[in-house]
Amino acid sequence: MLVAIVLIGAALPVIVAWLCSHDNAGEPYADQQEGYLRTHPPISDEESLALCDPSIPPHVALTVRDILCDALGVDREIIYPDARLIQDLGAW
Repeated sequence: MLVAIVLIGAALPVIVAWLCSHDNAGEPYADQQEGYLRTHPPISDEESLALCDPSIPPHVALTVRDILCDALGVDREIIYPDARLIQDLGAW
C-alpha cells in the first residue's frame, strides 16, 4: 500500500500540471464551478479529513489537498475530498 501511495503522490502533480496546461476557450464548466462554490463552503483540514474515506491516511489526504492547492492556485479551504478537478476546481 505504501508503494501505491508514493506512486500516486509522485504522479498527481504531473497529472494536475497536464490538466492545467490545456487551454479551453470559454471554460465550459464555469457554471458548474460557481454551483460547486455555492454548495461547498470553505472547510478546515479537520472537516475535510472527516469527509474522507477512513482507509485514507490523514497525511496522504492533506498532502493531496496541498498539491491541488499549489497546482491549481485555489484556496485549500474549497478543496473537498469529492471535488472534481475540471468541473469543480477549474483545472485547465
